[in-house]
Amino acid sequence: MAITLQLVRRADLGGAAVSTLNLLTGEGFDIEYYDGWMRSVAPGMNPYGSVVDTVNLIVSAATTDALATAIQKLDQKIQETSWYWDDTFENNSVWLRGQLTNESQAYWALVREMSYEIGDSIFSPYIIRGNVMRRVSLAVNRIPFWEGVTIKSHSDTGVTSIGGKADFSGTVVDGDIPGRVGTIYFYEAASNLTEVWAGFRSTRLGGLASFVPVWDLGLAAIDRDADTTRVTGEATAYGTQYSRCAFTAVQTMLTRVSIEALDVGAGASQRGEFTILLRAKVAANTTCYVQLADGYTDGSNWRIQSAVKIESNSWYLYPIGTVSFPATRSSTVNDLTKCRLRIMARRMAGTTLDMDCLIFIPSGEGSIYINSGTAIGSNYLTTYTHPDGRIEAILENSATGEPIETCDVRPQRWGIPNGTGNLIIAAQQAAVSVLGDTVSVLTAEYWRWRTLRGAED
Repeated sequence: MAITLQLVRRADLGGAAVSTLNLLTGEGFDIEYYDGWMRSVAPGMNPYGSVVDTVNLIVSAATTDALATAIQKLDQKIQETSWYWDDTFENNSVWLRGQLTNESQAYWALVREMSYEIGDSIFSPYIIRGNVMRRVSLAVNRIPFWEGVTIKSHSDTGVTSIGGKADFSGTVVDGDIPGRVGTIYFYEAASNLTEVWAGFRSTRLGGLASFVPVWDLGLAAIDRDADTTRVTGEATAYGTQYSRCAFTAVQTMLTRVSIEALDVGAGASQRGEFTILLRAKVAANTTCYVQLADGYTDGSNWRIQSAVKIESNSWYLYPIGTVSFPATRSSTVNDLTKCRLRIMARRMAGTTLDMDCLIFIPSGEGSIYINSGTAIGSNYLTTYTHPDGRIEAILENSATGEPIETCDVRPQRWGIPNGTGNLIIAAQQAAVSVLGDTVSVLTAEYWRWRTLRGAED
């Protein structure tokens, strides 16, 4: 353990320091004893806002020219900071790194901007004769949270593409706020997958094992209208069963399938916000539209969402809306077990609509959608979250790291929650959702703190 206060220029994700300016000793700098580093604390939880720290420095040297050299090092770090923010092709950013004398772990924060004021007249005898600037007040505008200086990681392999749980529970995420997922890789040997939905689920809202990410629409106990029947013995369906609507009597929009939390054994652990995916297909030459409605089993007020076109003759994942369980803030389990979803459907042409299952992708604690447009193959579908908050996705060569193409990426509150949890995943190929497809995942994370890090890893 050693006291540290440095300005470090480096690339993200484990990049070695390009240059370091020590603000304590060795390069002409020291800090005031009592008010040397006035650290600001963020008023909220936005990881990409800003706060301003004041570092009151003493700059001294053997000669006036050496004093100029010392202060020019500070000017250089100010210039390097502007390079990163003004030039999107600049990979190296400047970080304020700190560690107290008896603090076990170091941490740093990305610098947005810096400026300083010299407290003495430039003609004062302290500068002219003593080669000392008694006070240089450095204002450091930085992101409002501190990141650990080492990369942390979670991984899981062979996760089912139909609402699978990537088990991240083995490593506790330290910190005061959700960590930054610097990179997340989705991959599988010779994979044909092109689209991935993923959302974190921590223990904050309920047990990991009792959360039910897939609701089977082929269950015998769920409600169906007169035009909809249960089909069993289908190996390509989740649970080998599904619901089929033939639109025999009514072709207009009508509730075809209705399912509640109790039907799938979901209870208190189902609390949260979710993107809902419907796995469905239609018969040849058939076009249907479906709408998701959510509410309480015994109620009559239903929130009906926008219609989604179903036209694939193969099983396919369709985002059909979002839900919050429960619809109102409450702590009672019954509010959750009575949460019900309805799948409404109308037929425009053709014959039958098949509805296999609903997949719940958690969105309240960090979620992301990526579409490469090209099969992953043996490569990586990779998302980068830069320290300034920019999020990019590329398909990259797994052997060389070279980019193959840019990808569509849509994050929502993207970050890894504190504590333990899972990553709920759904994925599919360009034209089909295959029941047996799997995906593996690997992350590189930076955990975050508001003030001091202490001994937390």
